[in-house]
Amino acid sequence: MTEPNENVDPRILNRVRGLLDKAASTDSEHEAQALRDKAMEMMTSYGIEQAMLEATGQKKRDEIITTKILYKNPYSREKHTLLHVIAKAFHCRAIGCTSGKSVLYADLVGHASDVERVEFLYTLLLVQAENGAAKVKADSFNGWYSAKEVAARSRALRAAYMAGFADEIHRRLTAIQKHAAAQNDAAHVSEGVSTALVLASRKELVDRRYAELFPESKKMRSRSYSATGYEAGQAGGRRADLGQNRFN
Repeated sequence: MTEPNENVDPRILNRVRGLLDKAASTDSEHEAQALRDKAMEMMTSYGIEQAMLEATGQKKRDEIITTKILYKNPYSREKHTLLHVIAKAFHCRAIGCTSGKSVLYADLVGHASDVERVEFLYTLLLVQAENGAAKVKADSFNGWYSAKEVAARSRALRAAYMAGFADEIHRRLTAIQKHAAAQNDAAHVSEGVSTALVLASRKELVDRRYAELFPESKKMRSRSYSATGYEAGQAGGRRADLGQNRFN
């Protein structure tokens, strides 16, 4: 984990934690969804606001940093996928170091404030993904499968759940980012500064640094998953604590 930096207002993360804690404690699903929406919108809007201040010279440019995220098995590849999609949503890059079928760690590259938000959200969502996957278990079909076979099938289903969860998180974060950018443009239409162009320029700086650090990086091979486990993971991702996507 990175150390807190001066580019991130700790009050933002504390307010996000508070909103999500309150969402978890309420019995009203409607209220919980509203709180989750507000928490994610707050994180996203904060990042856009900081980028716009940098672009207009009202704030010192956020430095690009690199930090390592360690993984533990099982499901290290799926954990890396989750980090990757969150990093992409916040204009960062994540490259995994593999050993056989496992991913040992990832190097996360991005502007310091974005990296901190990625780490925060990854930690939050990983717990939910693991808790959801732990509830998935294969059926023995009245003893047709041995205990060893059931355990192996359960591991495959849980890996699929983690992958499906990450896929849904990617879809939702992308929609929320687009919505927040459109809101920012509408609020600052008179300033004539395009949010999309500012964020693209910011991402280009990260991509350039990433290419310098990892000139020979390669994409990981895709893995096939059980449709049952994957769809269960997608459903889990839709229920995750970052707010129901209403921006389609």
